[in-house]
Order: sequence, then C-alpha cells, then structure tokens
Amino acid sequence: MDFGIYLKLLIVVIIKMMVKRWVDGILIRNMVKAKKRCGLYNDSVEGISFKNGDWVELSYSIQSKDLVLYNGNYNYGRKIGKWDIYWNQVHQSSKIGGGQFGVQLSNNSSIKIGQWIELRDGYCQDSKIYNCGEYKKGIKIGIWDIQFQEKIIGGGSYDVGSKTGKWIELCDGFYKSGYGSKEITFNGEYSNGKKIGKWTEINLKNLHLRTIYYD
Repeated sequence: MDFGIYLKLLIVVIIKMMVKRWVDGILIRNMVKAKKRCGLYNDSVEGISFKNGDWVELSYSIQSKDLVLYNGNYNYGRKIGKWDIYWNQVHQSSKIGGGQFGVQLSNNSSIKIGQWIELRDGYCQDSKIYNCGEYKKGIKIGIWDIQFQEKIIGGGSYDVGSKTGKWIELCDGFYKSGYGSKEITFNGEYSNGKKIGKWTEINLKNLHLRTIYYD
C-alpha cells in the first residue's frame, strides 16, 4: 500500500477514536450531573457477571450529536418490565418509544410483549421513523403502522410473525430535510412472509416510479 494512503487511513482512524472518546466523556459527565448511572453488574455466578437493576444504554453515531437512550431494568442479564426509549438532544430529552419485556418460560429469556413503539434502523433528525404494533410472546401480530412526522405513511399486518396481506413499506434511507428528501414507498402484497404479485414503487407525491412483479 502507498505510504500516503496508509497515513491518511491512519489519521481517519485516530480522528474517529478521538471523537468517540470525546462523546463518551460528554455522556459520562452529563450522567454524573444528573446523578444517573449506566448500570450495575451483580456478583459473578460461576465466573459470569450479569446486568442487574436499572440501566441506561446508549445508541449513537459519530455523525450526530443527538443520542438515543434505552432505559429499563435487568434481572440477571434479562430485560424485564417496562423499557423506555428517549431522544436525547443537546438541550432536552424526550420519550419517543418503548414497551414491555416478559420472560420466555421455555428458555428463561426476555421477550417483547404487548404494544411497542420501535425505532427504524437509521433513526436520526431527518429520518424519525417509528414501527408501532403489538407483540405476543415475542412475535409480531396484527396491524403494524409505520409513522413519519407524526403521520401513518405505511405498514400492514402480521400473522404469527410473518407479513401477510397488503403492505406499504419504505425504501432504505428514507428521509426528508430542508436540503432534500428520499421519500419512496413500495406498495404490494405478502403471503406467508413472501412478496407476491404486483408491487408499485412510488414517492409521496404519488408519482409512479416503476412496477415489480413477484411469483
């Protein structure tokens, strides 16, 4: 590898590490000021430690100064009870989602139950997308809505964890900002979790982009 390219890559890696340490430092200072902790581990059992009690878990990227926080309880490494999701910006924090965890008796693991508001992968300021629906014994059931900017713009139904019937789905990287947008949806039908028949790709201005057919 050319030394100049290697040096540039090394500088990028170092900068990313410095940014991560800086963000972590801010988080720790803010938690200390708020008299909060990330969480505690119980005494080890056969050499293994488990998360226990009240925890605050973090999700962030170095591209954003805003954070997503997950707050709830652990019992010997299992999430239990109510878990809340918060959007933590520079000057304020607001609850944006969450739901309940139960226990799967067959293997003593955590499972989602009841109504949930989940964040879509890639959640950020310009892509605040929520998946809202119900879990039964850890499996999605019934109608699930996809919400964006406090409006339902997609969704469909689950039958024992598999998508079924009519669905409206969003493209990867769906967003809208003051500088541009990518607001494309796919409209079609599922059977036993598989796409079937005619699917239409459109944007939110109802402009038809293309049609795709599935067996």
